[in-house]
Amino acid sequence: MQNHVVYHCSNPDCGFRFPYQPDRQPLSSCPRCGCDQFDQETFYEPVKVQKQVHQSFDQTIEVVLENIRSAFNVGSIFRTSDSAGIKMLHLCGMTSTPENPKVSKTALGAEFSLAWDYYPDSLEIIRDRHAQGYHILALEGGNEAINLQNLIPVLPSKPILLVLGSEVSGLDPRVLSYCHQIVSIPMSGFKDSLNVAVAYGIAAYFLRYFPRNNNNQ
Repeated sequence: MQNHVVYHCSNPDCGFRFPYQPDRQPLSSCPRCGCDQFDQETFYEPVKVQKQVHQSFDQTIEVVLENIRSAFNVGSIFRTSDSAGIKMLHLCGMTSTPENPKVSKTALGAEFSLAWDYYPDSLEIIRDRHAQGYHILALEGGNEAINLQNLIPVLPSKPILLVLGSEVSGLDPRVLSYCHQIVSIPMSGFKDSLNVAVAYGIAAYFLRYFPRNNNNQ
């Protein structure tokens, strides 16, 4: 992890306080107001978070990203997937791959630790996993969607394929026809949806860590 220095702008109309890596090009002015009077206050090494052992379930989980528009969201999904023990990401359609620098900017190295592949047509991998007996879940809204919190305890112990669709158009109806269930995240506010990377993070951790009934088949 990189060491950092905390700088504080002396301009009373600004007062910007920010961290900066000392091995980068030296600063000559405040990045907020342009003032050349700012103080170096603290030199520190960020605390590295220790990995913790939690109860999890030895269930294979793979994820399909179908036509995810934002490469930054794709990178975020890579990072979350690595943390949640996802086996593989299947990038499909217009979804960006790690060759796109915007993906690596938010993946922060997870694109190297997590297995992934690419399909022009998501139906290819979905049909394959369907034939292999995976339990396929679509993360989608609508009247047919089941609250994820209610579904998790009764999921079968089969491998899981979670399918995410376009933030605007949702999932292709042909893709939905292969899904065993549609699941949604409960919403309490004015908005009826979440950013796809945020929604995926919630779903991934529910699938990995939420308690199950041990006798599900």
